[in-house]
Amino acid sequence: YVANYLQNKLTREEMIKQLETASWHYAKRQMTWWKRDKTIRWILQITKCLFSLTPNTPPAGSFY
Repeated sequence: YVANYLQNKLTREEMIKQLETASWHYAKRQMTWWKRDKTIRWILQITKCLFSLTPNTPPAGSFY
């Protein structure tokens, strides 16, 4: 995808969309494959939202 973008065969937006779609398909294939393995024990992780999404949200990587 990046090679096609660099060769001007895709626009930047097309490249990003295709990368997002390909990444999603890859992740879905992985999950399908892993779900077949009954020896895997899945652990549910509950995460806590530390920052609210407001107009005053600090940039990523910054801390209060």
